[in-house]
Amino acid sequence: MTVSGLSLDQAIAAEAALLKDFVRLLETEQAHLIAGETDPLLALSEQKTRFADQLNDASERRETLAEAKSADLNTYPGWAEILRLAEQAKNINALNGKLIGQRLANNQQALQVLMSATERSS
Repeated sequence: MTVSGLSLDQAIAAEAALLKDFVRLLETEQAHLIAGETDPLLALSEQKTRFADQLNDASERRETLAEAKSADLNTYPGWAEILRLAEQAKNINALNGKLIGQRLANNQQALQVLMSATERSS
């Protein structure tokens, strides 16, 4: 992982910016889930995977720089923002998972009703 020319402050700011964009993506996903709009979910899932890769890279860069400087991240103003955004992303993603689970359960119930009705009419 190359970090040449990048300061720890810059790495923290870049990671925070990525996290902000990721939170917005999760909020968009949540809005589609609440509205029952399933068509955009596959594309959003692919975007989430790309963000996860980018966030992992950003985290590794930050860690490499922090270790090289023996830096205490708690002394950097942007670190608290990263922690807050990561917690927000975790909470939104967990809720989105519950919404997806709820939609799947509803679809399974509807399918069972249809199958039962088909069996009775046979």
